[in-house]
Amino acid sequence: MKARLISIAALLVAAGMTIASVNISSDYEIKPVPQPENKFDEVVDIFLVAVDRGELIVFDNTISRDILDPVQVKYIYSFNDDEPSISIYSLLKYPLKIPGVDDCTAGAIEVLLDIDGTIIDSSIHIPSN
Repeated sequence: MKARLISIAALLVAAGMTIASVNISSDYEIKPVPQPENKFDEVVDIFLVAVDRGELIVFDNTISRDILDPVQVKYIYSFNDDEPSISIYSLLKYPLKIPGVDDCTAGAIEVLLDIDGTIIDSSIHIPSN
């Protein structure tokens, strides 16, 4: 059995895959992952206030809340910062044309908020057809 595992490991490594082995001892207490304090609705409200302040600009156009359908919130923790940043992924209620590109539209937008609720980055998502 050990030879088979080594053979499988060798094949995976040869295929460019890496293998990580974790040995969990029963001496360690398993604790649940801490959950963020803010609820989804509260985070979305903070995001929409930033949108209402005119902070969401895509292709030199200010985006309004009426075309956004927020569907996901992610907390992003960095080893270099004490506070997390927050990502909100929103579907667009209608496609957003990409200037200078024929037949290409954005179907969603992802926005990064700092801990104060200010939009610090955004990226559009183009659906694959």
